Amino acid sequence: MRLRQLGRSNVHLSAVGFGTCQLRLVPRNQAIETLMRGFELGVNWVHTSPDYAGAEDIVAEAIRRTSRDVIPVTDGSGDMEHFAASFERACELFGRNSLPLWGISCIDDQEFVGRNVWEKGGMVEFLNRMKSSGRLGAIYCTTHGPPDYIEGLIRSRTFDGIMLAYNPLGFHVLSSNATAEGKVYENIPENGGRLFRLAEEEGVGLLVMKALAGGLLGRSRAIPPVDVLTPEREEVRAEHVLRYILGRSRAVVSVVPGTCSLEEAEENARAGTEPVELPASTCLEIEERVARMHKTLCSRCGECEPSCSQGLPISWQFRDAYMWLNPGDCFEAVPRLHYFHLHPAITLACHSCTDQNCTCHQGLDIPLELNRVHELMLGLLDEGKLPLTPAQERDACVGDEPCARVVYALAPAAVGVGDSSLCRLWLENAGERLWSHELGQIDHLHLEISDGDGGVQTVELREDVHPLERSFLTFELEPFDSVGERELSFELVRSGGGGRTELLRQRLNAVAGGPA
Repeated sequence: MRLRQLGRSNVHLSAVGFGTCQLRLVPRNQAIETLMRGFELGVNWVHTSPDYAGAEDIVAEAIRRTSRDVIPVTDGSGDMEHFAASFERACELFGRNSLPLWGISCIDDQEFVGRNVWEKGGMVEFLNRMKSSGRLGAIYCTTHGPPDYIEGLIRSRTFDGIMLAYNPLGFHVLSSNATAEGKVYENIPENGGRLFRLAEEEGVGLLVMKALAGGLLGRSRAIPPVDVLTPEREEVRAEHVLRYILGRSRAVVSVVPGTCSLEEAEENARAGTEPVELPASTCLEIEERVARMHKTLCSRCGECEPSCSQGLPISWQFRDAYMWLNPGDCFEAVPRLHYFHLHPAITLACHSCTDQNCTCHQGLDIPLELNRVHELMLGLLDEGKLPLTPAQERDACVGDEPCARVVYALAPAAVGVGDSSLCRLWLENAGERLWSHELGQIDHLHLEISDGDGGVQTVELREDVHPLERSFLTFELEPFDSVGERELSFELVRSGGGGRTELLRQRLNAVAGGPA
C-alpha cells in the first residue's frame, strides 16, 4: 500500500482510507470484520465522525482487535464547548492522549450557521493550540463548499489536509440544487481541476470523499442497488475509479470510499497498491463511459426546473429516487423531500404534459428518465421498501413508553434453516425521553425479537437517540434450526421494567435449502 505525507505534516496516510458513514446499514460484526480486513491489506487510516450513528465505537473496537498501527480520523462541530469536548472524547475513545489527525466537520456549514471557526477562541485557534502542545499531529477539515470557498481554505495554509468530494462523474447520489436551500454547493469538476493544482502548489494534502459517487460508479456488494440506472455502471470497476483519482494530482494523498463488506475492503484496498496510476488507455475508457452516463443520470444542477411547465422539482425527485435505488445513503433521506411527497400522484405528471419544453444541457431526456425512475419508485412503494411520507407519519406512532415511529422496515418473509438473514429498521424517537444505548443507564433501551416459541434475540442500539431523532437498527436474525412458519414480534424495551412497545409483527417461513 502506498503511503504519502499529508501536506507538510509528519502524518503519512495510506492511498486508500475507509469511510464509515454507511456502517449503520450493515450488522456490527460485518462492519468490524470489514475494517480489520482493510487493516490487513495496508489501510492505515479510517474516517469516522460522531454523526455516523455509532461508527466511532465500531472503529475503536476494530482498532483494538488489530495488531496494525491504524490512525482513527474523526472531527468535531458545534459550539466551542462541544467542539473541545469532542476532541477529548475522541482521545478517550481511542485510548490516546494525543491524536495524529483531527479537525473540523463540514467547515462551510459551521460558518453558515454562525459557529466560531476563525475568530479568537474559535475552532482554528483550538486546533493550533492542540498541535503546538503536542496533542495533535495534523489538522484537517471536511467541506462541501463551492470552489472559491475551498480556494480560500487552501490558500490560508491553515490545514494540513482538506477532505473534499471528487469523482470523474462530476456528481454523486446526494448532489443537490443547493441554491434552492439558500446555500452554494460544491462543484466537483472544478474541485478536480484548479483546486487540485492549487493544493499541489500550496503543499496542502487532499483526502477525496465521494470517490465512487455514492455508488453510481461501480456496484455495492454490501448494499446492492435496486437498479443500475445506466448500463455503463456494469462496466466500471471501483478499483479503476479510485486509481484514476489517485493519479490526478500529487496533492491527492488518499481516497476514502465507503466500505461495508469484505469484498469491498479487498477491491478498494487493491487500488492503493503500487503502481497506483492507471495506463492512459484505461483513464480514457473511464472518461468515455462517464460521458455516456451523463445521458441517463441527472446531475441535480436544477437548471431545467424553470422550464418545466408542470412546475416539478425535477432535481429533487431524481435525488430522492437515487437515494432509494442506491440505498447506501438512504439515511440522508428527509420527509419533506420524499419522492411521493414532492409528487403525490401515482401517474407521473409528464404523461399528461402537452408542453414538454424542459431541457438538459447534458443531453438527458428528462421525461424519459424521470418516467423510468418513477416506475422503479412505484415498485418500491408497492413492496413497502420506502419510508413513510410526511402525511403517513402523522398517524404512525406506536406505543406510549417508549413511543416510536417505524419509518422504514426491512425484514425477511422467508429464510433457509440454519441461515441468518438481514433486518434493517429505521426508527424515530417519537416520545419525550432519551433512548440510551449505554447499558446501566436509566434511559437504556434495546430491541427484542421473539419467535413465539420462547426464543428471544436482543439487539442493542448503536447510539443515543434523542426525541425526534432517527436511527437505524441493522442486525442479522439468529438462525432457526427447524422448518416451519413463525410469527416474529419486534419490541422496543426500556430496561428495568420501564415499558415495552411492539413495533411490528412479521411472519417468517424457515424452509429447507433457503427461500426460493
